Amino acid sequence: MCCCSISHFIFYLLNTFIWFTGLSTLGIGIWLLVDSDIQQALTVSGLEDYTAGAIVFVVVGSIIFLVGFIGCCGVHNKKSSLKIMYIIFLGGIFAAEIGIGIWALENNTSLESKINSNMNVTGTLLNKTTDSNYKELEQSFECCGATQGCIDWELESKSFGCECNTTSENCVPVPANCLSNSTRIYLQPCSESIYNVLSQNLLVVGGVGIAFSAIEILAIVMTLFLLCCDNKVGSG
Repeated sequence: MCCCSISHFIFYLLNTFIWFTGLSTLGIGIWLLVDSDIQQALTVSGLEDYTAGAIVFVVVGSIIFLVGFIGCCGVHNKKSSLKIMYIIFLGGIFAAEIGIGIWALENNTSLESKINSNMNVTGTLLNKTTDSNYKELEQSFECCGATQGCIDWELESKSFGCECNTTSENCVPVPANCLSNSTRIYLQPCSESIYNVLSQNLLVVGGVGIAFSAIEILAIVMTLFLLCCDNKVGSG
């Protein structure tokens, strides 16, 4: 009985982590959906379909939080049916998170080539009238142009939105083959800046998803042990 009492404490501790997992997943999903910089980066880089991933995060996060509540009710009220439901749902969430983690890590390897392909402006240079959406992106991500920097802009557009006044290595005097209304512009192409931001986020998502899956396995094992404890008490 002492082991069963300790198991209850461990379960509640693990379930607290699972609740935190749910809230974190929900928060990440909402952040990805409402962050204007991220949404603009996805639009310019032609990765709008990644928004579906943010929606999945919101749905999965909400389900995880509700499942954690079911688990607590099952253990507190000693309801075997709720514990079994908790195990089934948690197993499904575990599989989903592993899938999300693998998807994130696999997509990270091909992300750079996708961004470069979608943003390539060879043959059709950027124009400040038709591509005015670049200006906010360039200032937010401290970058210039699409995949090659300021030379992606027509000379008449004068490296639109690339101006800077910082002392960083990325803020350089205007190259001889470009024009600008400023004396200094950002050096890094926006494709690189977008890749760096999205790549870091994908790695975090993949790593966190796999790490939280380990906690869920422990919670499943602990719930099975508590079911055995309930059966022993009932048979006793």
